[in-house]
Amino acid sequence: MPLVSKNVVMNACKEQVEDQLTGDEGFIDQVLIFDGPISVALEQQFAGQLESGAEAFVFIAFSGSVPFTRAGDGTALIQEQIIDFYAVVKGKGATRYTNDRERLNDISDSLFDSVFIPGNWTAAFVANIASFEPDSVTRQDLGDDALISHLVRFHCRPKRV
Repeated sequence: MPLVSKNVVMNACKEQVEDQLTGDEGFIDQVLIFDGPISVALEQQFAGQLESGAEAFVFIAFSGSVPFTRAGDGTALIQEQIIDFYAVVKGKGATRYTNDRERLNDISDSLFDSVFIPGNWTAAFVANIASFEPDSVTRQDLGDDALISHLVRFHCRPKRV
């Protein structure tokens, strides 16, 4: 039986974050899936949205995978995927080190501590993800003084289809 595809895993992650962190009282304006360096995603695909007034994003990227358990012939029985969530907040002048920093911390803390608690999982997440474990939160330098960011990393085991 094959594993749930990375596309399905990424879409389930996106739906989960949207369910928990967007809306009228949400922390973020948009959730986006991308492939490649975060700097390229910001520069090539989303610069117009950042200039249009949107202030907080979560970018989701597949970082890699490792076989967790192997059969006797060496084939992977369980594959652990590494999923990265980049919380990005556009700073607004003098408030960058207060309101914007606090907003970024709220987003990354929510991603790490509560969005992916099993009781909060959406139907798509339950249907496709066997386990989802937090790994780390690190500050990211995006090369733009107006943007502040954290990388929140998780280890994911997709279900078999």
